[in-house]
Amino acid sequence: PICLAYGHRLRWLQDKLNMTRLKCPVEYCGEVSNMQLELQELKQWIGQLRGILKTLGADCTSAKSSDSHKVPWNFGAHADGKGKSLQLFLSSTDALLEQSLDRLQVLNDLARNFLQQHQRHRESFMNTILLTLTVATAVFMPAQLLAGIYGTNFVAADGSPGIPELKWEYGYPFFLVSCAVVIVFGLLLAFLCLRRT
Repeated sequence: PICLAYGHRLRWLQDKLNMTRLKCPVEYCGEVSNMQLELQELKQWIGQLRGILKTLGADCTSAKSSDSHKVPWNFGAHADGKGKSLQLFLSSTDALLEQSLDRLQVLNDLARNFLQQHQRHRESFMNTILLTLTVATAVFMPAQLLAGIYGTNFVAADGSPGIPELKWEYGYPFFLVSCAVVIVFGLLLAFLCLRRT
């Protein structure tokens, strides 16, 4: 029953992650991490139980001593042939514990996949943001360079502006149009490059 409960919860969390992607609350990741720890603890307990069952099974088998006399069992019935039902019970219990270990391993894999998928969504989102910032920087950098050049105060010896465009009647509109052309060209180039990938 505990494996079913963990399985239902993990499936529900996986469905939520698939629907919401990055909007999935961080508490879900914490819950899945705690589940992984609990599953590891359960696997440890089952391993210990299987060790106990093997010890009990070994105690139920009759062993021969060096003088060919049978040693009485240490556990179960004390006569030969008795306790076969106990051995069957121990064997079937060990098989059930093995199945439980397999289920716990599958649940642990589901939990690991959930966390990895959440991490992939976060990394994809961060990559998209970095790509957007990089494209924006590349598009606006030439216009910033032009603004930096035309923003400096170069003057001739007589005090007049050193950049000839500043003396033009339409120098300022020329500067704005040239910046707009550079930005539009950068946007087109970025669009074409992004379209290829």
